[in-house]
Amino acid sequence: NNNNNNNNVDNRPTQQQVVKQMARLLRRNRMSKVIPIPKARVPIVKFIEPETGIECDICVNNLLAVENTSLLRKYSEIDPRLKELVILIKHWSKCRGVNGAFKGTLSSYAYVIMVIHFKEVV
Repeated sequence: NNNNNNNNVDNRPTQQQVVKQMARLLRRNRMSKVIPIPKARVPIVKFIEPETGIECDICVNNLLAVENTSLLRKYSEIDPRLKELVILIKHWSKCRGVNGAFKGTLSSYAYVIMVIHFKEVV
């Protein structure tokens, strides 16, 4: 049996391994507060871009996230005010500690969808 410990038959790295490697690369490239979360349902790396202070996260092999990002970009092209309102709501939710599904509150994406809905009905 040629399977390794991760049952990874084709020798490609697992998502968890990729997340850990990305964290090392981000640290090497001077990103701050780099936190790999390899055991999450969707493994991610969280970090802060030091020049802007923008909090970021990167996931691996999440095609739905790519499609959602594309959709959000199209919405913001239709109405440029959407981006400003989303940034405001995300800042508001962060300041009040209600910005994370992992904390039992709404995810950032949920707030974005609510803003889009608000813009559609107002």
